[in-house]
Amino acid sequence: MSSKLIVRLVFFGLIAIMIISFGLKFIEGIAEGPKEVTNGKKVVVNKEKEEEGKTEATESNTPISTTKTEITQEEFEAKYKQDPEETQYPNGKFELTDGSTVNADFISYGENELFDYATAIYSDGKLASIQFETSAAIEEIEDALGMKFEDSQVEQNRIGYEITLNDTFSEANIAVYPFEWE
Repeated sequence: MSSKLIVRLVFFGLIAIMIISFGLKFIEGIAEGPKEVTNGKKVVVNKEKEEEGKTEATESNTPISTTKTEITQEEFEAKYKQDPEETQYPNGKFELTDGSTVNADFISYGENELFDYATAIYSDGKLASIQFETSAAIEEIEDALGMKFEDSQVEQNRIGYEITLNDTFSEANIAVYPFEWE
């Protein structure tokens, strides 16, 4: 055999091994299922959605309801009051980074037992994004709201959290907020 042929066979053999190795890692990743990814202070949770309202029976046949993954504006405002000193923007106009505009409620909330201050965006009556100024842990916030932030972006910063449930209303996707049109 010539040396060129041997070099080519070795080269193609290495490529084949790399492809097989990548394929096995990919299949292994699928078998493991969803997982939590942590990147610095940003935590992105990617889990399969549970059916809302689904219950499962225990040995004593006592139903345990699953925690919901969304909350309506009405449910939130039953627990927390709007800040009367702030201008509220029901049906406020947002310009997105792609230049399109969308209307949603931009509401501010005052101090209470869970947070010092919060601003929320509601789309179609459901919480789409919220920024909390709080010292509470994310688990305390989930417990207080009666929901889990599955399939949501949760970013911790020096004063609290930014939680995005609808990517359209992530801070990175908004170019102009309703209060900036004035």
